[in-house]
Amino acid sequence: MLGLLGLVTSYADRKFHLGYRLAETVTDSCLFDRHTKWSGHEFHYSSILEQPDTPLFSVVDAEGDLVPETGSVRGQVSGTFFHMIAGVG
Repeated sequence: MLGLLGLVTSYADRKFHLGYRLAETVTDSCLFDRHTKWSGHEFHYSSILEQPDTPLFSVVDAEGDLVPETGSVRGQVSGTFFHMIAGVG
């Protein structure tokens, strides 16, 4: 929203994204070490049009299917639709 990440979203073709997620960080950051696992949920209506930055997480839904909303990281800035509930293992 401030232009710190390259993510481009749209509400033009609204799709409801809701559900429990399991996420694993795929890069080291100032907040998480690589391979840290988190349980959480996703809730939003927007569609991702462009996501040019480095993925923050590898994310699967409750059935184990990969989801495209991975979050992004650029330098010390990160953002995600994933809302963390607790660390896993």
